[in-house]
Amino acid sequence: MTDPKDIIKLPKITEYINHTPTAFVGREFTVEDISMAGIVAGLNVLLLGERGLGKTQLMRGLNNKLFNGQGTSIRAHPDLRVKDVYEEFSIDDFKTSTNGLVDNLFTEIDEINRAPTMVQNELFHICDGYIMFKGKKVPLGKGFHSVIASANLGYAGTFEMDDALRDRFHVTIDVNEYPTTDNDNLEFLINAFDPRPKDDGFSDFSTNVLKLNREVRHQKFKPEAYVTLLYLTSALDYCNRSKNNSKLSVIKDIPNLCDSCNRLGSACGYIKPGSKRTLAATKSLAASMRLIADLDSTEKNPVSYEDVLEAFSFVAPYSGMFNSNWVSKSYHSSDVQAANEVKRTIRADVDSHIDYMADGLSEAMSGNLKERTTKHFTDHWNFYNSMIKSINKDAKANGSWFEKKSQGTLREGIDHPAYHILK
Repeated sequence: MTDPKDIIKLPKITEYINHTPTAFVGREFTVEDISMAGIVAGLNVLLLGERGLGKTQLMRGLNNKLFNGQGTSIRAHPDLRVKDVYEEFSIDDFKTSTNGLVDNLFTEIDEINRAPTMVQNELFHICDGYIMFKGKKVPLGKGFHSVIASANLGYAGTFEMDDALRDRFHVTIDVNEYPTTDNDNLEFLINAFDPRPKDDGFSDFSTNVLKLNREVRHQKFKPEAYVTLLYLTSALDYCNRSKNNSKLSVIKDIPNLCDSCNRLGSACGYIKPGSKRTLAATKSLAASMRLIADLDSTEKNPVSYEDVLEAFSFVAPYSGMFNSNWVSKSYHSSDVQAANEVKRTIRADVDSHIDYMADGLSEAMSGNLKERTTKHFTDHWNFYNSMIKSINKDAKANGSWFEKKSQGTLREGIDHPAYHILK
């Protein structure tokens, strides 16, 4: 239990008004909450949507309220030059710096896709936490740096965002999917006399952001949360038409290979397994969302598999996991709706196996895994079968993972990857 005086606070962005729920992790999360969770996790956040939805206002508010307005602000436009970007970071100061380190925790980039391709390449570096100066990497942020950017896709005067740059934005929020409520609109109209973005007051919560970022890295996960993360790569890679059961090995022939396959109904052929980048971003965002949900409580909860899937729905849509033709045909080009459907399908699958997962894990840790248990984990669940069989093998060779005097307590000194997620 946390002492109330040690509870860390984060500010509210009062000038950005949108209370529409986007996710549920302990409580409802809004667009603002997801953006803040991404920043706390040290991830890069991309806001997509039509003009006039408050994306610039939200970014400015986050900079002003979290970092006292000291984050670097870049307004992209077709004439933006790489030199202009350097000037935003006061590059002249770096020329005489002894360590070349830029004291910058946060960068906001407005209308990023209005920058020409050459400049987007430099923004690519910023998203990776550094800028290039005289052929050398100049790191940003002393170990922490987060970028938030906005983009209006499909408008005249914009440039196509390179896939590699899009991939550097770990969390993508399509604001179009979360329209403001009638009460939000009324609250806005009461004080609406100036249509331009406003400064939302200034405060410095950077110390709290850094503290929470460190906690993200030590956040506890339930075992089934780790299993769900594995599901997003191993189960989604399963293909019974492939000789080695890997979808990636036959990816060039999908979805043609899927004809008459009964798994096509679950959209198997249109979904790629999550990359390591996707899994890391999902894990970090889930941990951050859980931490933020528990900020006002003295009780701290571990990340659940439901939390992982909520985070997944903000990481997967623009990560290249979904077949664009499938999204266009089945979900009217809404990657978010496709992701939510995939999330529901995975959750139902995990729900139906959750009790068997617990039984299999307990049996394996005792070195007494039963065949009737492993029969529940076939086809795309083979990854879990392999994991508990590996645990069972270790327990048979080196003794039960449980303390002899306490069946529910793990003994020390076990050298197995699964031990660390259970400990």
